[in-house]
Amino acid sequence: MGLLPRPQGLWFLVFAPVVWALQFLAGYITAAIGCAKFANAGSDSARSLIATYVVLALLLIVVHGMRGLATYRGSMGAQVTTQDRRQAFIGFAGFLLALVSGIAVVYGALPLLILRGCA
Repeated sequence: MGLLPRPQGLWFLVFAPVVWALQFLAGYITAAIGCAKFANAGSDSARSLIATYVVLALLLIVVHGMRGLATYRGSMGAQVTTQDRRQAFIGFAGFLLALVSGIAVVYGALPLLILRGCA
């Protein structure tokens, strides 16, 4: 099956928001542990780990969004059946959710990456 779900059902639609949620939790948990255990000494390693989470999440979301867009474009032919329309809808909805999730990853990571030190 691979890491990414097939563009057919509910898992395809919720994959990008789940990746965002996991990245969000991992980033804030890493920041909390880094501030609690290491104060300011471990902030650089925590920041680099959070940056890794962001890059990995964006990579998964971009690939997922491209698959959704390809599914949407591939389902639009000369003779469109109900199944093709369903596939096109799921592909386009997956693409839009990936777009919103990508924006959320960047927006949610800005405080973690910009602010220095622990408050």
